[in-house]
Amino acid sequence: MKAHLLYFPCREAVFDFFAETSGSGVAPVTIDLLAEQRTYESCSANRGKRITCHACNHPQARYVVCCRRGRTTDKLFPRRFPHSQRWHKPGCFSYSEELIIADDSETKISPPIVGLGSDFVALRRDLRDPEYSVVAKQRGRRAGNSALERSPARLTISLQRLARSLLQRSGLCEWRPHYAGARTERVFNGLIKGALNALAHESDLTSTVLNSLKDISFVPWSYLRPRDFKTPEAMTKCVGFGFVESLGQENEHGSRRLTLRNFPNCPVVVPQRILDREARNPRSPLLSFLAHPTWIIFVAEFYGGIWKAHALAAFRVSAVGLIPIDSFSEEKLVARLVGEGRSFVRYLLPPTALGGSRSIPDFQLLDTEYEEYLEVAGMMSSPHYAANIGRKIRLLGTRLIVWDTRISVDKLVFPSRVSKSSESGCEPISLTQPWRKMARI
Repeated sequence: MKAHLLYFPCREAVFDFFAETSGSGVAPVTIDLLAEQRTYESCSANRGKRITCHACNHPQARYVVCCRRGRTTDKLFPRRFPHSQRWHKPGCFSYSEELIIADDSETKISPPIVGLGSDFVALRRDLRDPEYSVVAKQRGRRAGNSALERSPARLTISLQRLARSLLQRSGLCEWRPHYAGARTERVFNGLIKGALNALAHESDLTSTVLNSLKDISFVPWSYLRPRDFKTPEAMTKCVGFGFVESLGQENEHGSRRLTLRNFPNCPVVVPQRILDREARNPRSPLLSFLAHPTWIIFVAEFYGGIWKAHALAAFRVSAVGLIPIDSFSEEKLVARLVGEGRSFVRYLLPPTALGGSRSIPDFQLLDTEYEEYLEVAGMMSSPHYAANIGRKIRLLGTRLIVWDTRISVDKLVFPSRVSKSSESGCEPISLTQPWRKMARI
């Protein structure tokens, strides 16, 4: 078989698609190579750097890496770039299937509907008391959940995704030396409230979902002083947030009463099904919150004078700086960075600078010349975990500093700080502008 040479910009090298059978001696195209090129193209700066046909020797003889989702694995394969056939030489094997671009004359597909995920079902319709709900173990669709079915064209957001967006948008994931002593739990919840105010006027997915909530209150449970508590009599459903004070013993239904700080007289009952789900998550801080401050956001409904949660998302935060973290190792790194007076940011969502890449670095230094990324590698003994770290290294190159937690954090070497006239950061969050769905309790 004739060799088919393709130039990959991600490696700046030529590979043979039929290397094993053509005998060209050129390295073959592998699935890992296609995945690396796909990640490389996802960066906005590399959007035009596509695979090209080396034999045709024309910059427009391009290919695009496609992904076909499967039940167990995804299939990656190259296809000819739309309308690029004329740039390929006669006889070039150029993957006859092109990407299909819809013509303007064709019927246009309506835009996807943006809505709430199943975590918010309690806000859309009346549900039975969650404390008495049985943990579902049977297969198939549950009875009475037909209202949760959604078409493939419906985009939804979960409570976890909403919380990550609020935490990152509020600036709580960012730290600078002058924040020391100024960030308290009250300030933490105040910044979340400010992020809600700001998102109400934006046009992204999160703000669209927030504005789709009708007559629902976002309650900063531990933001107000005790003398300010005012509970609207008509409020029976809410999205609340605050810091966990205590988690009581199980009652006869397997539920536990969770008390939030500054609000000891109105605990939230957490049903057994939520506790069981959190117990299956090794990263959940809810059942071990005594080791760290724990901040939660939850969807609750009022039953018989008691608030009962239908869904919740819990986040562990560092004792120093109140920064969202996932592990003890990340807390050690945060403690050292804060202690040395460094400026950094913790990422919960993919940074915009990486152009939509799914690889999310743990931290990024903001006070160095190249603003290096930091990755906490706590399970390098796992082949799958090590491969994921390898993909991040290939994506970020020398800008990524990997800390293998088997080595003491004190031995980790950080780049030197440089003086900057103005450091980049999140725009200020308004704490005074009232949001139309914000209610006080």
